[in-house]
Amino acid sequence: MRSTDAASGMRTAFAARDVSKLFFGAEGPLWALREMSLTVAAGTFTAVVGPSGCGKSTLLRMLGGLEEPSSGAVAGPDDEGGVPAVAFVFQDSGVLPWLSVLDNVLFGLPVSRRRNDRVATAREWIGRTGLSGFEKAYPAQLSGGMRQRVGIARAFATGSPCLLMDEPLGALDAQTRLLMQEELLALCETERKTIVLVTHSLDEALLLGDRVVLMSARPGRVRAEVEVPFGRPRSPDVQHAKEFAELRADLWDLLRGEVEAMRADR
Repeated sequence: MRSTDAASGMRTAFAARDVSKLFFGAEGPLWALREMSLTVAAGTFTAVVGPSGCGKSTLLRMLGGLEEPSSGAVAGPDDEGGVPAVAFVFQDSGVLPWLSVLDNVLFGLPVSRRRNDRVATAREWIGRTGLSGFEKAYPAQLSGGMRQRVGIARAFATGSPCLLMDEPLGALDAQTRLLMQEELLALCETERKTIVLVTHSLDEALLLGDRVVLMSARPGRVRAEVEVPFGRPRSPDVQHAKEFAELRADLWDLLRGEVEAMRADR
């Protein structure tokens, strides 16, 4: 898909139009999303937050073509020149336990490329994600943060113009998560890709994103969209700014209401 938003003049990477998603479980039908619309401009970083169970991951999977909407339409980018249009990073890193770090990163690269070129690309991203020296290590020999670096390296190494990231740092301890946020911020400054990140952390959303999309309680819809006013290149020190704290407080006021609504519905 190649289209341009008339208002902004920016090319659109993803567009969800009035999408709904209905699941059927033991307790009957459940609407995860209901008539939700969202547009993501190419080359931007969109962070999606919302209460647990509001359909954030379902939305991400639909944008990436892993899930079909029950109604409505989703459009995304097309693969070009053997390069996949979209790469994914999941909370559990998605690394294959029987492959080494090098082979895990190679796994995401098209076999049509010469092996020497693929190995060079894999080694480059292993280095850029702080994993040099661990090429022959297996996931069981790595910490949680290192395994997540492997998943991030594999996604960036594909050369895909779009990354969909579902709570990629959510399972890490607090200190490792802060370090990984800084590393991801640095990567995003040098690699201007289209990124959609699902996170429960408002601080993470504001630090990394160009825009924060706040979803409502289930069934999920867009409750608010907030443009992040901090320019790029962006320093992690922006988190200490008064404007950062004020924006976080405003977002939490909105999110608190949706979290309470979600609890009341259970």
